[in-house]
Amino acid sequence: MAVGAYRAALELGISIPDDLSIVGFDDIELAEYMAPTLTTVRQPIYAIGQTAADYLLKAIQNPNEKIANKKNAFRANRPRKCSEIGK
Repeated sequence: MAVGAYRAALELGISIPDDLSIVGFDDIELAEYMAPTLTTVRQPIYAIGQTAADYLLKAIQNPNEKIANKKNAFRANRPRKCSEIGK
């Protein structure tokens, strides 16, 4: 979706990030090769899967115990504006 939005902005003469900000999801590898670099959210997929498996096993072993929710942190990669490069 974000790549398509970049392309549409280019076709319409809209400047990224001066006129439009776009944020992608799942930190696709292509993001770092886009100009300007795509701002993206990286999900800790392995850690999420590990946590889910741990919770499932705990729920099976202790069906009457309430399991607390765990929040996983995420990291956003925020590129600079083109005008900031070289400063």
